Amino acid sequence: MSELTFQLAIFMQTLGGEADRIRRSLPYPAPFGVACPVPLPTYRPPTAMPSARHGPAFLYVLRMSGAEDLLKAGLTADPLARWSSFHPRWFEAFDIEHSLLVETESRSDAQALETALHRRLKAHACPVPLTMRAFAGGATEWFRGASLAAQDFVRSCEAQGFVVHADARGLIGASLHTQRHVLATVLDQAVRNARDGVLTPQEVDAVRDLAEAHGAFGGDLSALVTDEGRALLHLGS
Repeated sequence: MSELTFQLAIFMQTLGGEADRIRRSLPYPAPFGVACPVPLPTYRPPTAMPSARHGPAFLYVLRMSGAEDLLKAGLTADPLARWSSFHPRWFEAFDIEHSLLVETESRSDAQALETALHRRLKAHACPVPLTMRAFAGGATEWFRGASLAAQDFVRSCEAQGFVVHADARGLIGASLHTQRHVLATVLDQAVRNARDGVLTPQEVDAVRDLAEAHGAFGGDLSALVTDEGRALLHLGS
C-alpha cells in the first residue's frame, strides 16, 4: 500500500457526508473494520465480495452499550463494515455480544424482515444518538426500549427457518480475523510514516482504533507490529 493510499484512507474516514457519497459509488464495502471508503490494494477484489443487491444479507439488531435500552435495526450484506461505520470505537460503543443477526438468502428477504420489524417497533422510534457518525445514515432506524420486542421478532424469524446468530460476536470476530492482512499492511505503513514524522494525531487515533478493534475480538498484534511500532503508534501492550 502506498503512502498516498494510506493517507487517503484515513482522510476519507473523516470526510463526513462526502465519504458516504464516495462509498456508495464503490463496489467494495468499507474495508478492515473502520469506516473507510477507499478500496485498499490488499483488500479482496470485487469479484470475491457479496453484491450489495444480490446474495446473502442480514437483518441486524445492534444494541448500544450501557444501561439505556437503545438499539438500531437495519439490514446489511456485511455487518462488520456497516457497524464499524457508525462510531470510531464501535467495538466499545455497541454491545456486540447481545446484538442479533438474522441471516437470509437474499437482500429482498432481509428487506421484508426489516420492514416488518420497523413496523413492530414504530412506537419505540427515537433520534440518532449524538455520538454516532451522521454520514453513516440509518437515521430512522433507532429505537428506545425495544429490546424485548426485537428479541421476540428475531425468535419468530428463527421459527420460520432463518439462521439466527444470537451472539454476533463470533461472526464479527471471524470477519475481522480474515482481514488481518489488511491490518498488517496498515500498521506497517503507519510505522513508516511515524518514523518519517508525517503521521498526524488524527491518523494515530484512527490506526489505534483499528488495532484495538482487532484486539477486542481476540486478535494478537504481537506478530504484526514490533515493540518499537507499538510505541510509535501509542498502542497498548
